[in-house]
Amino acid sequence: MSAETTGRTSLDATTQYTVVEAVKELEHRYLRACDAKDAKAFRSCFIDSGASIDFGPLGAFDVADAIVEE
Repeated sequence: MSAETTGRTSLDATTQYTVVEAVKELEHRYLRACDAKDAKAFRSCFIDSGASIDFGPLGAFDVADAIVEE
């Protein structure tokens, strides 16, 4: 399948590497924040709005600030 039929864009190798490394860095920050129970760092791993996350029995969220409210 081509990029046009899948809806994906084609990235050059340097851009792909940059994107992969950014995702790894985000994952590292997220996991460290979870381990440290650092709500501020945890919150910084999410965009302000425009995406939904569903933690199952813990709740579903459409706004990032609601994730860290007690």
